[in-house]
Amino acid sequence: MRRKQNKVRGILNRGRRQQLEAQGEGYERKEILLCYGAVFGTAVVCGIGMSLSLGYLAAAVGICFLQAPRLYFHYKKARLERRRFQDANAYMAQVVQSFAGSGKILASLKETRDTFPTGRMRSILTKTVSHIEQSCDMELAEREALGFVRQEYDCERIRMLHDFLEKAESRGGSCESEFRLLENIRRLWEKNALNYQNTAVLARNLVAFEYLLLMLVCIFMLHQFPQELSILHMPLVQGLNAFLVVCFFLVFCRMDKKCGRSMLRDARRMDDLHAGLKLKYVQEFQGRKSLLTRLPFGAAVLVLSMAWYGFGGQRGILTGGILGFLLILFAGKLRYFYTVYRIRSEMKAVFPGWLFDVLLLVQSENVSVALAKSIEKAPAVLKGELKKLRRELEENPLSPDAFLSFLAEYRLPEVAGIMRKLYALSHGTGAGGEVMNQVIDMNMTMLAEAENRRLRLKGELFSLYYMLPTIPVMICMAGYGAALMVVTFHTEPIAPPSININFSILLSFCPGFML
Repeated sequence: MRRKQNKVRGILNRGRRQQLEAQGEGYERKEILLCYGAVFGTAVVCGIGMSLSLGYLAAAVGICFLQAPRLYFHYKKARLERRRFQDANAYMAQVVQSFAGSGKILASLKETRDTFPTGRMRSILTKTVSHIEQSCDMELAEREALGFVRQEYDCERIRMLHDFLEKAESRGGSCESEFRLLENIRRLWEKNALNYQNTAVLARNLVAFEYLLLMLVCIFMLHQFPQELSILHMPLVQGLNAFLVVCFFLVFCRMDKKCGRSMLRDARRMDDLHAGLKLKYVQEFQGRKSLLTRLPFGAAVLVLSMAWYGFGGQRGILTGGILGFLLILFAGKLRYFYTVYRIRSEMKAVFPGWLFDVLLLVQSENVSVALAKSIEKAPAVLKGELKKLRRELEENPLSPDAFLSFLAEYRLPEVAGIMRKLYALSHGTGAGGEVMNQVIDMNMTMLAEAENRRLRLKGELFSLYYMLPTIPVMICMAGYGAALMVVTFHTEPIAPPSININFSILLSFCPGFML
């Protein structure tokens, strides 16, 4: 391993090398040669295809060759992240299955360790088991040992699993409903993570294919000019063609980097500060006051536009002034609606995870106590409402208003339905097991919707990258048009039919042609 690591010191910088070596990722000379050879060969083929002269070809190939370490790192990083995800996913599935049979964390970790014959996960689980067996305080040792796993494979799902294991072992008893929910959550997480990875790979390949097609269009059009209007060997065109080849590798590296992102990373959530500011803004917002405050500024813009129009200005000035007046007047309301939308989206995303923690606490506490205890680990956007709910339950434990008013101002029907079930569970108005199963099913539905919505948004963002290849191609097309104009106005006058053909070729390089 040391020899392989020394071979790669010259092609990866220290940060990238340490990042891979910390996870036990090795290097092979064959992989390095294949990566560098692929980059060099692709750059040469693209440069020759774009008819680059020797100097421009050498410059373009040299710059593209500098991207080889990045591409190699992305390849190794993507393979590493896939393996880490597979290990974490297999660990979660096996631990849940083992704990369902034994009810003990240590026995579950031992059985899970045996399912990993080699690798990083095997080493970590061996360390955790040894730490627990050598400690006198079993509970503290188990908490520390589970922290070893989170240190290497930290993600929201594993933290949820470990929290469940600690609480389930301390209270004992059957946890069949929680096991079923955990397994469903794991499968949904696995499906969405793999879908995202496949979407990233597909987007990268499609962008590369689109870029190559556009380069072929450029090559074809450059060779269609008659001899007297040839611009292929002009320095400007040669530089643009070299720029086009270099941008191909830059765009590909950009897309390839996304394929190597961690599949275990958590979704972005609001912290306490941002959540508090947004909630405070929504609660203190006054629509009429906002309109009156902005009215003078909007009126000033409207009056100025009307005065300009009255002194001979164009009608567009007046139209712009009216639109500016309306925009300034209702800017506060638009900001309010956008902030409410952000808060509602955040609540929908974090509510299922918080509810799962409540369901674990309900196994050993009544609903009111479980809700109060869940505040400590609750998401930032829910803490304020939960504290309000706790106060209302302390003042009037039998009133349903406390449950029904929870997040009522944000109009979340799914949350209202679950809170009704929790109220029924807290007062025993129905079969406890049946109500619990209904809550679990509703929670699973909310979680699936939140995950699908997050994946859909990521897919929509990927679609924006399909426009990346058109940017350098449009720049080159504009340069080709400028070069063609220079050649056209510096040549001898020719017959009208040829001039008509030349102008049609010139129009084909208009940026609108590529759209």
